[in-house]
Amino acid sequence: MENNTIAKRYAKALFDLVYAESVKNDVFIKTLDLLKDLSNEIQSNASLKNVLFNPSYGIEEKKRILKALIDYQAKDAVSSNQANFLKNFVSILIKKSRLVYLPDIAEEIERLKAGLSKTTPVLMTVPLNLSDEQKNAFGETFEKMLKQKIQLTVKVSPDLLGGMTLQIGSKVFDASLQMKLSHLRNDLMGQ
Repeated sequence: MENNTIAKRYAKALFDLVYAESVKNDVFIKTLDLLKDLSNEIQSNASLKNVLFNPSYGIEEKKRILKALIDYQAKDAVSSNQANFLKNFVSILIKKSRLVYLPDIAEEIERLKAGLSKTTPVLMTVPLNLSDEQKNAFGETFEKMLKQKIQLTVKVSPDLLGGMTLQIGSKVFDASLQMKLSHLRNDLMGQ
């Protein structure tokens, strides 16, 4: 529960700052998308994750690595001012030992963005990375099922053996292999 509270606090702070800037410059909101891309890159790159969460690497070295990654990702997507804004944010996360909350912060920001555009946030947790085509197909299917526009966020959790879990707004649907095995075990034991 504490993780969620911390992530929400940081996400709300960043979102409010970016939203305030986007009133002056509507492309500033792309900074939030860049944060999501950064989070996905860290989660999917084992070597990068090892360096960033290894205590033997210093704070300044971690900041340098993340700033270089932001520069690389931002070169065509956002202005240097927007990239600096994001660099300052991740520097704070590193300094306060809060980088571990980045995926949760990115998720919360997607929820906040969805509230602006009147879309329903859908968090889909799967065991493996999905291609863009697969994500688009799932997104279209969920929009048809829900009969409303959605903001799909895909989270990869290798702990999930198979299937998926969905969080649609505040409702959670568990179609994972673990849940099915748990139901089968309970049925066999007569519970």
